[in-house]
Amino acid sequence: VPAVMSVTKEVGGSRIRLRFGEDPNLYQLAVYYHVYNALIKGNYTEVYLDITHGINYMPHLASEAVRLAAYVYAVRNRKSVSLVTVNSDPYSLSRSQSPGNKQQVDEASREVPDLTIHRTYDEKVIRWNAPNVVGTLALGALEWYARVNISYRDLYDNEKWQDMPISMRAETLLLSRLTQDERDALKLGLVVSASLRDSLYPVLLSLKDEIEKYRTALTTDLENLAKTPMGVERRGNQLIIRHTNKPSVLRGEGSATYRAVMAMHAALEVAHRLINGVERYTKVVNNVLAFAVDALERLNNSYGGVASRAIMAKEIMNFERVSSDVIKGLVGKQYRLKTWKCLGKRSVEECAKLEEEAGAKEDLCSALTGKDEYVLSNYRNLIAHAGFHEYDMFVVIHEEGGVVKPLITYGDKLNCVKDLIYRSIMIDVSRQG
Repeated sequence: VPAVMSVTKEVGGSRIRLRFGEDPNLYQLAVYYHVYNALIKGNYTEVYLDITHGINYMPHLASEAVRLAAYVYAVRNRKSVSLVTVNSDPYSLSRSQSPGNKQQVDEASREVPDLTIHRTYDEKVIRWNAPNVVGTLALGALEWYARVNISYRDLYDNEKWQDMPISMRAETLLLSRLTQDERDALKLGLVVSASLRDSLYPVLLSLKDEIEKYRTALTTDLENLAKTPMGVERRGNQLIIRHTNKPSVLRGEGSATYRAVMAMHAALEVAHRLINGVERYTKVVNNVLAFAVDALERLNNSYGGVASRAIMAKEIMNFERVSSDVIKGLVGKQYRLKTWKCLGKRSVEECAKLEEEAGAKEDLCSALTGKDEYVLSNYRNLIAHAGFHEYDMFVVIHEEGGVVKPLITYGDKLNCVKDLIYRSIMIDVSRQG
């Protein structure tokens, strides 16, 4: 058992102590991935976890790993599943069956004890809110990984940072501790997790290529987990046994790293499933991914929670208010969403003028240079509109098969949207120190 067990043995006349020196969360990562693999290959409606004889941290870590795997399964296989944890009363041998009497112990071990099995936890895992749950759990784990890579003493050094917002200080400290690839991976994991939690489907759809890249790398890492040999290190009279597997995406050692790998795999698997389910409603236009409103409707109907379903439905209704007459003759042109809403009431020229005035008045990218309170205000606005933003989402009028229809895109504002989400998370991370 990682980080728990040690054994002393006589080897060649010398007493040697074998110590398993791995981190407990590597055990959790292994449990998660093995349960996840078993679930997605089957057609299960119930998952039972028996924690009766768990050692130390094992019941807690196993419970969390199995729960996360069950929620990923609910999305991947589009199946609801009952998750039940059980624990039995303790069972001990009587005096006549003490360890000193081997025959009686052997006979007792063949008996089926009369035990009371307690149902200690029962949860119905449903796919409708599974992305929100996975996003919440994954975000918490990835924020922990960010926190352990930040020196909070430096974070609150006002002489060093002067007037820089605290979220930007946190990001700067992360930049100094992580490689470029680690920073990119962590940022993607945090943004995807927050987008799952808050049902920001347009953001997820826009991140398709990045999600696929890191999902492939993480899958390879976890497949190698069971194949990598154990390493042995000699320290005096001790032999320390450690797993030699090292993650390639989020590098490092310790609980936070293994937990972050587990969380990021779960978040990217769920995001991958959501994107694949509506891929036929997406299209690359002017080198930017755009999507039809059908994609949002399907995702909302399949996975949205009560609040997110209501918000998204309202935004979709607003988007569809423009009649088919308006888009005639506008094929190939691009308009801000605010202008698109305007077109049903005013001429193209009037709406274009309003668009120009709106762009000069407010721009999402400019919010990123503001104070933390302003960033949070803009992020709340993004959530309140399910990923739509009246100044920074665009509509492309597209013709396909003789049918003229609108497609939605973030255009060149995608990086600003990701940065807004990321910086709002850095605000949370900095406040947790």
